[in-house]
Amino acid sequence: MGTILWDFDGTLADTAPDVWASVAYAAAALNATLPAALTADPSHLSWPLEQLFQQLEPRADQRDFAKFDRLVAKHYRTLNTFDQTRLYPGIQDLLQDLKNRGIRNVVVSLKPQAALDRIVANKGWQSLFTAVYGIDWFGPQATKTTAIRHILMDTHYPGPFLYIGDSGTDVSAARANGLMCLGVTYGDGDVAALRQQRPWQCVSTVAQLKAKLLGKEQENATGF
Repeated sequence: MGTILWDFDGTLADTAPDVWASVAYAAAALNATLPAALTADPSHLSWPLEQLFQQLEPRADQRDFAKFDRLVAKHYRTLNTFDQTRLYPGIQDLLQDLKNRGIRNVVVSLKPQAALDRIVANKGWQSLFTAVYGIDWFGPQATKTTAIRHILMDTHYPGPFLYIGDSGTDVSAARANGLMCLGVTYGDGDVAALRQQRPWQCVSTVAQLKAKLLGKEQENATGF
């Protein structure tokens, strides 16, 4: 028994193409585009939205940033069909194996709750998770750190707990709550930033992740 808290983007699912689609929608409304070299690298999705706005070609008037921000949110929350979002190969079987062993799979994502719910429902993934939490479920000022804290304090998921993510923020948020973080480098996160935060361990493939969670090694390491 136990509970795994999962990041979503870049950890469970490849969501980058659909996120870029929402950014492209907003850019087009300003008669602009983003450089192909920039969108080819999914790690750029970790940039603040204003930094992406500053890369528009032709360069947009700074006064249009509020409109750009609003349009990205509108498309992602209400128009995006998430056709290109996919669980990484092997993740669905891993989640099912964990569930069969009585382990709770709980998503803690920086995505808006409405978008996260739509993705999970549209893809038919509800049965894989005990719960899915978007960042705004915890309030307008929530961070990954405070979201994890709320889950640990206000829910009754059984311990022990482990956090799994692909970013340095995931590691620091887990550490701030007294949790180990297993880092994954197969997604679209900044690997250097992830390693700089010194996660408990890192894995570079889903097969390695499965071995850590379901193999003999993890029985001693995590207590699941």
